Amino acid sequence: MALQFIESEKRKPKLCVNNHIYYKDKVVDETTYWKCEKFQITKCKARMSTQGERIVSHGKKEHNHVADVAKVECDKILNNIKDTARNTRDSPHVIVSDASVGVSLAIAGRLPSVDCMKKTIRNIRAKENPGPVLPLHRRDIVFPELYTLTENQEIFLMFDSGPQDDRILIFSTRRNLQLLARSSHWYADGTFKVSPPLFAQLYTIHGLRHSNSIPLVYALLPDKTHNTYVRLLGQIKQLEATVNPETILIDYESAIIGAIESEFPGVVVRGCFFHFCQCIFRSIQSNGLQQRYETDADFALTMRYLSALAFVPLNELVQSFDLLLDNNVFPPEAQPVIDYFEDTWIGRPDRRLRRRAPRFAHVMWNCYNSVLENLPKTNNALEGWHRGFQEMLGGNHPNIWKFVNALKKEQSLNELRIEQYHSGQQPPASRKKYRDCAERIRRLILDFDPANDVVPYLRGIAHNITY
Repeated sequence: MALQFIESEKRKPKLCVNNHIYYKDKVVDETTYWKCEKFQITKCKARMSTQGERIVSHGKKEHNHVADVAKVECDKILNNIKDTARNTRDSPHVIVSDASVGVSLAIAGRLPSVDCMKKTIRNIRAKENPGPVLPLHRRDIVFPELYTLTENQEIFLMFDSGPQDDRILIFSTRRNLQLLARSSHWYADGTFKVSPPLFAQLYTIHGLRHSNSIPLVYALLPDKTHNTYVRLLGQIKQLEATVNPETILIDYESAIIGAIESEFPGVVVRGCFFHFCQCIFRSIQSNGLQQRYETDADFALTMRYLSALAFVPLNELVQSFDLLLDNNVFPPEAQPVIDYFEDTWIGRPDRRLRRRAPRFAHVMWNCYNSVLENLPKTNNALEGWHRGFQEMLGGNHPNIWKFVNALKKEQSLNELRIEQYHSGQQPPASRKKYRDCAERIRRLILDFDPANDVVPYLRGIAHNITY
């Protein structure tokens, strides 16, 4: 029977026999002598001798204490957690969850808290990959060559604006940029949770290849201003002169909208349909109608007519909105929401009954052509990528070196996915309920005839929308 060992805090072996733990005392010739781990606490004189993988002597003294099976099992579980932390990229949450499967109540009560075990994982990984000295300011960051290259030793830090407080860092590869140039449709979004403390956000740009959203540019930005976005997009054009997207799908952030229009005149700026729906629902909330929405199914369906307007052809949009008003579809208490929608998304009529420009252009939030062209209507894939990257990091706001290490690993995984797509492998399918919903909306759009009553069409679309 093979000997069982458990690692100590200093990564030295401890011998486990009959649920007693022994520390190594000395080695003489081929024999290793072990003493009970409680030799100082209880003056236990129990000993053990081993040669290779066999016990040669149990010693003459018995233990003066009982074996603590729960502690031994806890030590084994913690050893397993530490080994997994060193040898995998799994998040602390996944590692602790896997280690807890089948653990008895007696053992569970002796384990450290979940937060403590997750912290142990993060500490181990920090020691394994300590990185250079942590900078205090953006201007202090000096990249060792290791942090500027991918795992395949290709240039990864494609642009560094230099040691100023408004520093911008762009990570990508030549192949990524070439794929971005060949992608007619871009998807862009930012997240602050995974950005290092010295930066305001990680902004990623994805391209659409093989009907799948692929992250191609990762940028650390100092803020969310129009000027910063202009610098980012301008630098991408310098890195790859052939980029020329037809559409860019983003959230409804004015700074990035203006930057895109400045750097890519003529591109169609599209808004995320999910964020569009969230804007409408926030208006419902702010006007005291959330409870009515959540308890009155007919009222809720009627309010979703507003979102359903996104699936009307552009040249029928204003007329369809007016038709809803003329037919008194909305109850009087919804008027503040209708006013908000008209000001923000439609454009309110002036004294001459000509509609003013809305805050967001109709083409930005209209999804009619996107459905016909089988293009994504939302940035949900990007937000899913952000969540996955956050899980890889094991927490929020990692230091700059941990962030870059994780980004390099993500890029390696991304290169694998890209090659698999090129080989004909299918990207992961979306959940069936989402595929079915998208297909229902597509059928409704293909059957739409503006000469018929628009209201039933909008009601049909509204049935397939959730806030």
